[in-house]
Amino acid sequence: MKKASVFLFVILLCSFIPASLVQARGIKFFVGGKITDTEGKPIHLAELFVSGSSVGTSSDEKGKFQIEIPFLPAYLVATANGYEPFAAYIDNFTDSLNIAMKPSQLNPADLSKVSKSERKKQVRFFCQQFIGDDLRVNYKVLNEAVLHFSGDAKSFQAISEMPLVIINNSLGYKIRILLREFYITKRDELTHEEVALDAYSGVFERRVMGHYYYEPITTNSESQQKRYERNRQSRYYGSYRHFLKSLYDGEVMDQGYQLTFYPAKAILNGIVFTNLGTVNHSPTGIKECEMNADSLKVDFYSDMNGLPVNLGKTTESYSKQTSVIYPAPVPLRIRPNGAVQGSLYDVKGPMGDYYFINTLPDDYLPPKKK
Repeated sequence: MKKASVFLFVILLCSFIPASLVQARGIKFFVGGKITDTEGKPIHLAELFVSGSSVGTSSDEKGKFQIEIPFLPAYLVATANGYEPFAAYIDNFTDSLNIAMKPSQLNPADLSKVSKSERKKQVRFFCQQFIGDDLRVNYKVLNEAVLHFSGDAKSFQAISEMPLVIINNSLGYKIRILLREFYITKRDELTHEEVALDAYSGVFERRVMGHYYYEPITTNSESQQKRYERNRQSRYYGSYRHFLKSLYDGEVMDQGYQLTFYPAKAILNGIVFTNLGTVNHSPTGIKECEMNADSLKVDFYSDMNGLPVNLGKTTESYSKQTSVIYPAPVPLRIRPNGAVQGSLYDVKGPMGDYYFINTLPDDYLPPKKK
């Protein structure tokens, strides 16, 4: 997700805390530091966030900041008007990080000029292909002007040097998206050759690189807050991340999942985990997961409220949704919260239905049942 020509890294790693101590005592992991320009001048009100999370802050008038790191590994991202974005990869415990930001090299004169009608068409296509067309979700794009488009009849590209801001009124998040690359093409399903984006048939292929920050929307309305949480739980339970967390925790049936391996003999090797912390003393808690099957059918059972049914205990009625996972030769690297680091497997069915507007921050977990 990083490009050497885009991000400037100035990282000072000072002190280390054993992961076991942090997890056992529940100590919060904070990073503090200072943001300056390349001449050492403090940058006030630079925005910082942990990519994929709901954790963010801004620098004070002296350029100083402090931010919690909710998981490892993580990208700490900083943006400021007039400067190129900064992103640092953090994979161990540290308490200090100083950042020097380079002036923006983006020249508005280099950007292609299009008519207002063409611009509206580009924005509409981007929203359809990236954000999603889920009519059940109420969202609003606040600053589409930060998007820069390019392409031709067979390709479409978008980038942003400052975060694109989207209000999701269904899940209760103000989402900031620093889009480093969005590239889309279309291929014929039979010949696999590229075709025009407006061709009647074909399959869209997308390549996306970016950083995301989910700022929770604050409200004084208790009923509104409850509605947000109900919608978040509805998106979480039965999702790909919920399934992977149940695998990670060894609670597949407890969390409402039933697995069928194809071919049937694949169940002999099943799903194998390797705890990377025991291999390389990493504090991330990441486990590598190998699914030894051509495909894996995943049935998710839930109650009338959409909550998972404990298949080992319940005799109540339930609803079922079915997805199929097609594992790749490369193991999944799963965080303790079920988020995946790196490549994803091909998933068909409800778990594979992807609209960006329906995503949740990686640090979201629903309240535990009482």
